[in-house]
Amino acid sequence: MPGGIKNLSWAAETRTILKKELRSEFRRRWSSALLLLFGLVTVFVVSFSLGAGSLTPGLLSAFFWVTLFFASTAGLSRSFLKEEETKTILALRLLASPPSVFWGKLCFNLLLLFFLELILVPLFFVWMNVSGINASGFLLILLLGSLGLVAGTTLAAAMVAKAESKGVLFVILAFPVLAPLLIFAMAGTKAAFAGAGWEQLANPVKALVSYAVVIGAGSSILFDFIWEV
Repeated sequence: MPGGIKNLSWAAETRTILKKELRSEFRRRWSSALLLLFGLVTVFVVSFSLGAGSLTPGLLSAFFWVTLFFASTAGLSRSFLKEEETKTILALRLLASPPSVFWGKLCFNLLLLFFLELILVPLFFVWMNVSGINASGFLLILLLGSLGLVAGTTLAAAMVAKAESKGVLFVILAFPVLAPLLIFAMAGTKAAFAGAGWEQLANPVKALVSYAVVIGAGSSILFDFIWEV
């Protein structure tokens, strides 16, 4: 990372953090591999066990979002682990402002989640024989849900970075924060999978937009305090 990036604007700092994360991931590919492996194995095992077309829209939506949640715990929980392992966390604190670190990490995690969804969603539809859906409604729910999911997991990852049992503690911290998101996302996805119109998707969409704004702003503010500890 270039020295003295605190002299840059917030946007430039954030881009620098994002580029650092991308370079590190291209070299090691740990987070993307964990996300993809967990997501694909889970979908394959369930589809093989239950058979295509055997699940209702409600069960399909629950299964889809639970898979994304636990895939996130496997991959995105490592957001700050690299700096802790390489003992560069202090250098990052000195070189970059807390908001830039948070939003840079968040953007990187969002790209990772989009990468997983780009592969997982088509396979999910094929393996689970999903058809007759409101495709545009599903994509909107997926986008909004992903934003909230990444904001919550990025904050939780920062909180458990120095803990010994990171995986267990991450789930314990993240689940209560993300439970409302999962409920709203499941409701919207269930309606989209059932082919519902926009009037039936309005309430889940509004709830997800509100959640994403609140969790994004709240996580950014709380991160300032967590980062300095």
